[in-house]
Amino acid sequence: MSSRENYAFYFVFLLIFVVVGCQRAPSDFTTANKEVVRQWFSALDAQDFDALTNLMDEHFVVPARIIDGADRAVSRDATFEVIRGYYRSFPDYTHDIEEMIAEGDRVAVRVVLRGTQLGEYAGIAPTGRQVSYAGTYMVTVIDGVLTEVWSLDDEINLRSQLGMELVPVTRDR
Repeated sequence: MSSRENYAFYFVFLLIFVVVGCQRAPSDFTTANKEVVRQWFSALDAQDFDALTNLMDEHFVVPARIIDGADRAVSRDATFEVIRGYYRSFPDYTHDIEEMIAEGDRVAVRVVLRGTQLGEYAGIAPTGRQVSYAGTYMVTVIDGVLTEVWSLDDEINLRSQLGMELVPVTRDR
């Protein structure tokens, strides 16, 4: 092998080594994404909207399929208004992470939400009751920021703890 061929061989080997070495392993991405989600819940519970703004993409959305079947997407600013509303009703609201699973840019989170109702919530006057109910979140993290959050909270359990009577609705068909 000539010296030129040796240099070419070593150059290609070095190039491959650098490219492969600079790439993060998939587990690094999932670990980093889980940490971003932990920071998001921490900022949420601290009502730190500056931190939330930094952790959420400017085009962040909460997709929602409403009961009428229509798809809607709630923007970051509208999401902040919803969050502020919850904290007006439950000033000590917390999200206790019980389980987190990540794959690629998706992080699934199971939490227990806890708080004391000191403000009106969904037409229910302040009760002073402490509530605890389950929530599940599917979060998309791209380049270190949240771009999308799907959430499913046990609103029936929450409302029943606040004393709301759950009555089946009958519809004329």
